[in-house]
Formats: sequence, C-alpha cells, structure tokens
Amino acid sequence: PTTALDVSMQAKILSLLKDMQQRLGMAVLLITHDLGVVANMADEVVVMYHGQIMEAGPVESIFRDPQHDYLKALLKAVPNLSMGYDEKLQSLRDIAHEIPPSMLGKVEERKQHKNEVLLEVRNLQKTFVTKKRGWFSKTKTEVVAVDDVSFNVIQGECFGLVGESGCGKTTTLKMLVRALTPDSGTVAWNDTDRKVDLLGLQGKELKAFRRRIQMVFQDPFSSLSPRATVLNTLKEPMQVHDLRTDGRKSAYAAELMRLVGLDPAYLGRYPHSFSGGQRQRIGIARALALRPDLLVCDEPVSALDVSVQAQVLNLLKQLQEELGLTYIFISHNLAVVRYIADRIGVMFRGQLVEVAKREELFENPVHPYTRALLDVVPHADLDHPLDFDRLNREMATEGRDWREPFSSVGNAEPMDMISITDNHRVRAIRGTDPNSFKKHI
Repeated sequence: PTTALDVSMQAKILSLLKDMQQRLGMAVLLITHDLGVVANMADEVVVMYHGQIMEAGPVESIFRDPQHDYLKALLKAVPNLSMGYDEKLQSLRDIAHEIPPSMLGKVEERKQHKNEVLLEVRNLQKTFVTKKRGWFSKTKTEVVAVDDVSFNVIQGECFGLVGESGCGKTTTLKMLVRALTPDSGTVAWNDTDRKVDLLGLQGKELKAFRRRIQMVFQDPFSSLSPRATVLNTLKEPMQVHDLRTDGRKSAYAAELMRLVGLDPAYLGRYPHSFSGGQRQRIGIARALALRPDLLVCDEPVSALDVSVQAQVLNLLKQLQEELGLTYIFISHNLAVVRYIADRIGVMFRGQLVEVAKREELFENPVHPYTRALLDVVPHADLDHPLDFDRLNREMATEGRDWREPFSSVGNAEPMDMISITDNHRVRAIRGTDPNSFKKHI
C-alpha cells in the first residue's frame, strides 16, 4: 500500500494502519517488497519466491537470524542509510553486460573534462494556472511548482534530487529536457568549446541537441509501447535522428541489448514478455541508443522489488563508470539516492532547501526538512524502528515548526541559499552567518 509514496507520506500511512489495528483490534495482511516496512509493521513474516514459501517465522527471527539463502540475499540487496558509501549492493543475480566498441569513442573525451561544470541551472521558475468555473464566476488559482531553483551538474557525477511527491522534482527535470518551458531562468550547457543556452535552442538545433540529453522514465510498464517489438523500440531513436542504415540499426539494437545484459534473441518480443526489471533495462538501452552525455533518471527503480532494484542500480553505476556518463537521478527513496548519487539536492514546495555532497548531507544535515525526511525513512533493522508517536506529534515536514534562520516571520525577510562550505549550501534568511549553522549540525 505504500510502494509509490514518498517517505513522509509512507510513514503517515503506516502510522494510520498501526493506529487502526490497535484501536479496532484487527489483523492486517501486509504484502510488500519493502523490508523496511516489514521490520516496522509485521509480527509474523512469510518470505516467498517463485510461488513457494522459503522461510516463515516471527519478525525477530527473520531479521536477526535468517536461515534461507534467498532471505539472506534479499537483506543484502536492500540499500540502507547505514551501509558504507563505497559498499556494493548484493543483487540475487548480477547482470553481465558488454560495452559496444562504437560507444567507446566519446569515453576518453568525457573523462578528460571530468569534474568540470556540465550544466548550469539558474533561477528556474514555473507556475501553473488552474481554472475553476462556477455558475456566476470564474476564478484562477496559481500554483508555483518550481521557485527560483539553481544548481550545477558536474561532468561525470550523479546529481540526486529528493523530496516529497509534488515538491517540483519532475517539473524541474521536464524543463531541463525542454518538455516544459519555464516562466523564467536559464539553463546553460558547457560544451567543449562554447556555452549553449538550452532554453534558446529552436528547430534543427534543438533536435540535434536532444541527442545529448536522454531520459529514463519511472514506470517500465507504461513507458514502452505494447504494440512495438523491442527491436522497433530501440530503432525508433535512430530513425527520428536519421542515424545508420536499416541493416546497421538492427545490429546496433543487438549491441544495445548486450549493453544492458539482455539476449539479442529477444529483440522480436513485445514488452509484455518481460519482467519489470527487464523492461527498465530496455528503457535504459533506448535512452543510451543516441550515446547521450547526460542521462536524466526519473525514479527509475521505484516500481521494482528490492532484488531487481539492486540489479538496475548496480548496472547504472557500472555504465556511468565505463561510459563516463553524467546522471541526474530523481527519487523519493533516500537510501537509493544515498547509494547512487555523488551530490544531492533536497526540494520542498518547489524550492531547493539544501544541496551538499552525499557524505555531508547524510552525516551533517542542517535544514529541518532534510532532518525530518531522514527521520521517517523505514530501516530494515529492528534496532532502528520508526517512532510513530513522534511522527504524530511533530509536523516538521509540513514546514510549520521551522524557526529562524530557516523561516522568516510572515515571509518578511528574503531567503537565499547560504554557503556553509564549498560543497554545502542551505536555504535560510539572506545574510545569515554560515558559522551559525554549526549549532544545527
């Protein structure tokens, strides 16, 4: 029941279920692939694989003394906030993949410019207008989806964007790929010999540049056409951009399948023949077909179970290293972002409230919203349970209890991103002394 929810809403739903169970004295049958939810909710646990029960018992035995190899592997496949930053997730089956020789040409060029600024986003603003019609009046309501968002993306890094549903992550992403037009702001791409204004590109220039930025979508079930074979799906980007002859397109599609660890013999199949993880790997192959420099991933593993999620995350990390790719990775799963991202931006109601390197953000979070998000992450660890009573008392994630300098009384004072260090910025009242944040760490 909480698979598609962000961490704060997930915690509220779990708290509600727990409360109803206690007040009504009812039993709850909870089906989930989130072991963090299981650890915080279950009394008895049944672990299934291929239609059979692998292990069953009290929650204490399942987490503290797992017996079956499948359960042990599942526990190692779950990203968590206590694992080492360089530790690799242990998937049930690793993906063996091959890099096509035709993709290696740009790798050295990308690595030569590693750690240089690739994308500069400045003061992005987007407002949507909703119209309400009554019998005697027409009213318009403005919703500020993205409010003065600025950040850089470094060549070769994975920049993560996290926040609750509706905070503006995907809207920001859509403006970067030119699926939406911002009301104001700039997006600049630093090419090897010039700076390109992405928002100013039109016509053939825009079409040509779309090859440089490609997207991996959230839902592997709806992002692939059910009427197109895998071969036609992978050939479509090449046809749109007039790349390769027909015979070479089929050969390249086979190379793309091997790139993501799938058998080229499956090219004639339709999407319904594949599992969710396999479909997402096809989506990754399609995104890489044009050899982009920047891959934008919009919650690419949120619909996958933990073992398949580990496979896809490990594959993305390997491809980033081997191809010199740059990622923007959007997710509401903080453990996933902690595993794959190098730097992370936290969004709340259309604004960036904190940006820092991964280690800095998780070890020394400053903004109360970042702290609140970390507090509501369910751990697959019985020694770190969610405090449901505290969640019911506090509403920090709603922004009501923030004090100065993170909130100004009546919004009277302007807010800005204050640099605590070179790699750590937080949203606070303009002019706040960076040294004053030390008491919040």
